[in-house]
Amino acid sequence: MDKNSLTGITRRGFLRLTGAAASVAAWGALSDKVDPTQRLNAAPLNQKRLVVINLSGGNDSLNMVIPRTVAEYQSRRTGLAIPAGQELTLNGNTSYGLHPKLVNIQNLYNTGDVAIVNKVGFPTPNLSHQVAQDIYSYGVRGSFIPLGIPISGWLARYADAYAAGNPMGVASIGFGKPLDFSGGVQTNFLVDSLSRFQFFSDPYFTNNHTYRINIIKSILAANTSTGLVGNARAALDASHTLSVQVQAAVADYVTNFQVAYRWPGYPGTTATPPGKAATSISNRMRDISMLVYGGFNTQVFYTGFGGFDTHAAQGQGTGAHATLMEQLDDAVGAFAADMQAMGQWNNVALVVITEFGRRNYVNGSAGTDHGHGTAVMVIGGAVNGGVYGPDITSTDLQAEYLGMGVDFRYIYSQLVANHMGRATAPVFPETFSAPGTPFTLI
Repeated sequence: MDKNSLTGITRRGFLRLTGAAASVAAWGALSDKVDPTQRLNAAPLNQKRLVVINLSGGNDSLNMVIPRTVAEYQSRRTGLAIPAGQELTLNGNTSYGLHPKLVNIQNLYNTGDVAIVNKVGFPTPNLSHQVAQDIYSYGVRGSFIPLGIPISGWLARYADAYAAGNPMGVASIGFGKPLDFSGGVQTNFLVDSLSRFQFFSDPYFTNNHTYRINIIKSILAANTSTGLVGNARAALDASHTLSVQVQAAVADYVTNFQVAYRWPGYPGTTATPPGKAATSISNRMRDISMLVYGGFNTQVFYTGFGGFDTHAAQGQGTGAHATLMEQLDDAVGAFAADMQAMGQWNNVALVVITEFGRRNYVNGSAGTDHGHGTAVMVIGGAVNGGVYGPDITSTDLQAEYLGMGVDFRYIYSQLVANHMGRATAPVFPETFSAPGTPFTLI
């Protein structure tokens, strides 16, 4: 076929002809706004980054951050509470402890790199997963109508305001397209995993993959048609370039960085001690580390994992919730070690969120039902470590669930303003209240 004979072909036909991977096309790169030169350096950029880790399903924060001096924690959670003395202690704080599986996070806290915020939520509690998730994603509790802006997610607004023209500016890794990214005009980087962000070979002609890629490059370089195909050509060219850059970053990380380190490594890698299998969150945090190491200009990463809707057989120091805590801890510990080795730990802030906490008492199925107030952790080298927000009291634990003492947007706004150095008004247009005792996380 002549390399200039694509003038009359449709966009879909062009994609089929060139064999573009579904994962690349699904990225949303079919736009003439795509800039293929996002990998600015083959080394980490010295810039501030935010990583959001969503514990989807409603994490039982009372078993994650334990109010060890409140008697009702034990009396109302028989068979569920972490037994007294088994919680991990926190330097300088005798009121709270951590789940016994959070050993890496404990170490980070004890070096001043973890802030814990108690009783985080939003006004007018709602115990629905969908409603609570939507509120966290939009960053708006009320109606959009009085705000005078279209319905949109807070990360979509952030990307439009601060990452215009950079499809790598805000990224979702392994979490689909959450509502946080909805409603904006900016193209963002949304992938299941970095290994899938590539142009796959034809399974029937695998030996021809390199030849086919070279033919595609030749067509893309030579075809200058305008209109639909011209736009498709430009977008596919950008997608192909970015795919190559991403795969180069993956190879660079594995070849030039990972081999130099051992535990704490990501579960499932050669840096892992025996018995540690790969998990979804460890793979996703490793992908983020690869993009940081590869020099991509990404300001905000969004990821997470599920399984936290523990209505039954939740467990204590072992069991379903303990397994989730261990998976989180392994991934955060390995990521922190990566960032420290790259010299980026002071530039990175992780915020661990969930849509709501759970009830103060054990249910009839040895689990916990939906609640409201929860604990949020902010982790990073520039974090002002400690425990913040209203203390959890006996009165709190005698109720159905914890109330709100800190609006989640108070935390987000500090991260956007104090860590990222951005104005918050375009990102959080709705007014919200500061806690009774204000605090500074960064």
